[in-house]
Amino acid sequence: MASEVMISLVADRSPGAAASHGVSKLMAALKSKGIAAERLTSLASARGRILIVAGLSSGPGQAARLLKAADVTVPSQAESLAVHNTEHDGKPALVVAGSDDRGLMYALLDVADRIGWAEDPGNPLSEVRNIVEKPAVVERALSVYTMHRSHFESRFYNNDYWARYLDML
Repeated sequence: MASEVMISLVADRSPGAAASHGVSKLMAALKSKGIAAERLTSLASARGRILIVAGLSSGPGQAARLLKAADVTVPSQAESLAVHNTEHDGKPALVVAGSDDRGLMYALLDVADRIGWAEDPGNPLSEVRNIVEKPAVVERALSVYTMHRSHFESRFYNNDYWARYLDML
């Protein structure tokens, strides 16, 4: 039963605004799947059957330590990210890291999206894959054209559309 699954999300004490947004989306994705989750700042107090460790890829944080132990190097370029499946104290652990606050947010949003794809509530991370990425371009952009007025207006007045649109940026 999905409610029996417990995930411990271990994140930095005070993530930036972008990473906080990613953490919120990840917790919402777990909740939408009916998965009990706790948010902590220390691996030592994690009670979950599955661990998700989120943080910056460099420095003294727990995510950086787990990546270093797994010999995973994240590019130092802005908005770079890594998602890596590993173990910690005999438990499956997913390390979600970014070179900066926005990179961490992008990694968290990707994991949240993939949790939504999982068909087995007993294995919510089944669709999450190991990745190390850096942006191909310096600036990200998205364009929307208003060729069909009624179609554009149906999106323009839809709050869900704008939330998804702004998450993509």
